[in-house]
Amino acid sequence: MSLALINGQAYDHANVRVNIAGVQVFGVKSVMASKSVPKTNNPGIGGEPVSRGRGDVEYESSITLSMVDIERIRAAAPARDLTNISPFVMVVTFRRGLAPATTCTIYGAEFTTDGFSSENGSTDLELELPLTISGFQWS
Repeated sequence: MSLALINGQAYDHANVRVNIAGVQVFGVKSVMASKSVPKTNNPGIGGEPVSRGRGDVEYESSITLSMVDIERIRAAAPARDLTNISPFVMVVTFRRGLAPATTCTIYGAEFTTDGFSSENGSTDLELELPLTISGFQWS
């Protein structure tokens, strides 16, 4: 007997909601945030690790948006430049069937680039926008 649905419904992109500075954004193609902490073994006598050092916390984030949403955001930006927008909060909500929603709140987000991208045959222009963030928290 197969237990194909042993874990129920998976998280999927169709059930992700993104809110940027209080405004829901619908043309999200991808969204990503990660945190890393460099860790290094400190060797002692015999070259074996005797302790471990930790580096600074590093955050990385990006969002890929449809040009329609980029233009909506750009219209509200100072000098129509995404990099001029003040730091904002971005809330990403994940839903999975009837289970309670999981939320990741990204703090101090700022666009680090502005521009456009177009390819022959594209039916929905999109652009990946790197973000500088000060952290995120799950709830």
